[in-house]
Amino acid sequence: MSLQKQNLFYLQEGKSSKIKPTKALVHGLTQYYRSSNSALYDFQKDDLYRCMRVLLVFGRIIGIVPISGVFSSALKSVSFRARSFAGITSAIIILGMAINDLLALYAFFRAPAKDASEIARNAAGFVCYGIGLYVFVFMFRNSTKLITCFHKWRETKTVFYKEDTDLFRSITLISGIIYSSAILENLVSHWRFFNNPYRESTKMRIPVWEAYYERSHGQYANVIPYNVVLAIGVFLCNKWAVYAWNFGDILIAVIARAVYQRFKLHHEDLKSKISVGNGTLFNGTIERAELKSRTSCIGFGGLDCFTITKPFVLSVVSVIFTFEIVLLQSSTTPISNSTDSN
Repeated sequence: MSLQKQNLFYLQEGKSSKIKPTKALVHGLTQYYRSSNSALYDFQKDDLYRCMRVLLVFGRIIGIVPISGVFSSALKSVSFRARSFAGITSAIIILGMAINDLLALYAFFRAPAKDASEIARNAAGFVCYGIGLYVFVFMFRNSTKLITCFHKWRETKTVFYKEDTDLFRSITLISGIIYSSAILENLVSHWRFFNNPYRESTKMRIPVWEAYYERSHGQYANVIPYNVVLAIGVFLCNKWAVYAWNFGDILIAVIARAVYQRFKLHHEDLKSKISVGNGTLFNGTIERAELKSRTSCIGFGGLDCFTITKPFVLSVVSVIFTFEIVLLQSSTTPISNSTDSN
């Protein structure tokens, strides 16, 4: 039943039962909205926005997602404006992290270093906060594109389409496992900075935040005097940087998972629809597309300058694991000094 027929029906019903025409019209529009809303927002179990909404809400809470309306399940409520509360909050965090990164750079050049290990240790803070700052800036600049991606995802429903019923479960597991491990690891590693707030040199009790500042950011403490505001700011920047790293990793993983499965289902559905009897019906366009997909290099591209393929990613992962194993072995190997040998 069309909208006009529905309105006419409810208006006639309102006249016969002594219901006001305005009330009947509102009732008809409400029923139409409910049916259209269900058709627009509930027909896909693998809707990318709805499956990622838990991750987006968490990112909105910590400030990395400057998108308004993520607390609503309706995609039409989602928007990005730089002057909104979400945008201003993210911009303030970016400014604070930029200041903190400059302090880390200043401490790197001022801190003494005797060998390569100390140089790497002093540069770790600048690199750590720099990566977190980059993820925040990236999300701020590309939030509009992410919203467009959500809309385009819904528009790709074609006749060659099957639902990815496991998408929500996969995104929830990926996000939950990675963020749970990151939060617990950061919590456990930073607890020792607050525990037993005594200065080792003088054996005197000091404020908790001063103990954290000197123990966790020794390169800062050597060149910048302690201040409670600075210590709390460094603490917050550390959390934002760690969570931003993981958010970037999760965002890449879940979108890659969703795109891969959707193209896989499209391909399987297409093969089943074009198969007739013992043969297949291929036209020139389909044949050229299949030939291009088989001969082209498939991977993540960067402005047509490079392509990251699956073998390259596996090679990088193998190198990282090998390097970590070597570091673990070297750190656990006892070093004998001259007195032991004698």
